[in-house]
Amino acid sequence: MCTEGPTNMGAGTTELGIAGGYSVSFNDDRSPDLRTVYGTHGLLRIGQLVTDEHGLGIFRGNLELTLEPTYIHLHSQPSADVYGAALLGRWLLVGTGVVRPYLEVGGGVIGGRVGPRTGDCDPNFLLEGGPGLVFFVTEHTAIDMGARFHHISNGNRCVPNFGVNSVMGVVGVSYFFH
Repeated sequence: MCTEGPTNMGAGTTELGIAGGYSVSFNDDRSPDLRTVYGTHGLLRIGQLVTDEHGLGIFRGNLELTLEPTYIHLHSQPSADVYGAALLGRWLLVGTGVVRPYLEVGGGVIGGRVGPRTGDCDPNFLLEGGPGLVFFVTEHTAIDMGARFHHISNGNRCVPNFGVNSVMGVVGVSYFFH
């Protein structure tokens, strides 16, 4: 078990990881389809810290840019399998060193027909963001747990465009190296 956290988390540090997620949609009154959509997510994470630690007090941290190749199976009527990638910015706070909180936000493109809420368009777009924690179990290996707001829509390219708005939990493991 890591007791001090990584010693060289600066610009140029690379992260490689794999994660899984589960999402549950929340419905609004605009959509005629009020069925809940469940999603199973498979994510790869390829990240690069682009800054050394900077900032003041509890906000001190690093900026990381990540590419997340994504697979999503949507359990709905009809079900759908979509693939794509998202680019996210993550502010990785210093925290205790072993436990590092973060906030992330980003967007991407997915291919595959999501279903009636997006007019059955292809491709569709992702917007997502939320908080999380990185727990270092060794100097280079970490467990990542987070929550995200997750939105899929066609970007008003097709009618209708009610989209799928979800809350998503993510758990993964990553390896950080310099």
